Amino acid sequence: MTNKKVVLTGAHSYLGQKLLSHLSSIGGFEVSAFITPWAKEGGLVSGQVIKYVRADLTRSLPDETANLVREADRVLHFAWIRGKDESEVIESNLAMLANLQQHISRPRSLVFISSVAASPDTLSRYGRTKFKIANQLLEYGAVVLVTGLIVDKEPKGPYKLLVEVVKGFPLSVRFTQNSVKV
Repeated sequence: MTNKKVVLTGAHSYLGQKLLSHLSSIGGFEVSAFITPWAKEGGLVSGQVIKYVRADLTRSLPDETANLVREADRVLHFAWIRGKDESEVIESNLAMLANLQQHISRPRSLVFISSVAASPDTLSRYGRTKFKIANQLLEYGAVVLVTGLIVDKEPKGPYKLLVEVVKGFPLSVRFTQNSVKV
């Protein structure tokens, strides 16, 4: 059986690392894990099926990197550029996507990671920009995957911060008899 070829952008992110760990454990994949040129590789998930590739997606892709995108069965786009100016955030992220899209043969092979925060009316700049780009990608024919808060048994990242804040509240609440105490 031939391994499926996957390109994962934003591979050094929390969610990217969780996915790489999962793909390594189940097997059947060759993963080109794109990280920013300035990312530190220490502590990143490693494995025989993972090849880290330094790629600045805001620029035209070098031939070798473009070939990885062309040959991929799936391009999982987790990378995201944040910023204070909404139009710059949209422009930067669309530029990054355009650099990938020109090498993708089938729009449905592109999977964009969005968020439950994505909404046209949210107060969150992150949510508004994710919403706009997700809708453009749906029109293109890409798959948009909407995720909520990703949690671990041992809290990490934004979830850890949320847990610490909630633990500081002077009360606790259960929504149903067997639900998690909030």
